[in-house]
Amino acid sequence: MNISDLCAEIMKQNYTSILGKNYSKLAILLFLKQNNFQLKKTSLMRVCQFTYRFFRDNIQYGKESNYVILKNIEQYMPEDLTLIVKTELNEWVVNGQNVILLEEDSVLTNPSITLSDSDLIMAHSLTSTIIKQNFGEEVTYKEDIDINRESIPFSNYDDYVQFIANTRLYNRGFETLNYCCCCDKTGKDLVCLHINPLLDINDPNNTLIFCYEHGELYFRKYFNFLKSGKIKIQQNNNNLDNRMHLSRKVLLNKRKFLEEE
Repeated sequence: MNISDLCAEIMKQNYTSILGKNYSKLAILLFLKQNNFQLKKTSLMRVCQFTYRFFRDNIQYGKESNYVILKNIEQYMPEDLTLIVKTELNEWVVNGQNVILLEEDSVLTNPSITLSDSDLIMAHSLTSTIIKQNFGEEVTYKEDIDINRESIPFSNYDDYVQFIANTRLYNRGFETLNYCCCCDKTGKDLVCLHINPLLDINDPNNTLIFCYEHGELYFRKYFNFLKSGKIKIQQNNNNLDNRMHLSRKVLLNKRKFLEEE
């Protein structure tokens, strides 16, 4: 194996079609670049998560996509992109040089391949060139969230909600929950709040999604959720019910931020 195989694989991909620029293939390329083109049995869902984040954080690219889901990414979740991502990866493999492989629900770099530093430098340079040629601009992307705690207006609910809505943390909050965790309400008026503002404010798992009304009650400490997922009502309100609870799926990565029993 030499660098020409990797570069040939990158160059053989279809980054445009009769419908225009193929931004979903661009997302795959950016994912490979972010991982230095060296993947060890990476789950398909992780690629879906990256793709979702790319389009959620860059709405303008989704609007130019030929996939309806990507055009309306705010209405979907990472797992909804599975078919799109699998289609793009299958096409990548078919057009490739046996460098990037798709095995069941995992993506990996051919384990028989060893890339030198110079190989990788050339691949990164080629990727930048291809992106600029096919998309007319330099497109770079990192998934990082970097919110300064001191900039968050914790003292006022409306200001706080508006602030979070303009950050990537808001986008990440919808990866596991796209409805109010109290009343199941959906729509454009949902808000994203920290579970525990004293802990890591940049961790997407430290968030919950609420409708505006339940978000305000949570913000004003009318209730909390326990690690079991059960609600703990601290001040009675007609909009709160002891039957409210968080689902197992939501609890999966959020328990450490929730209140002890």
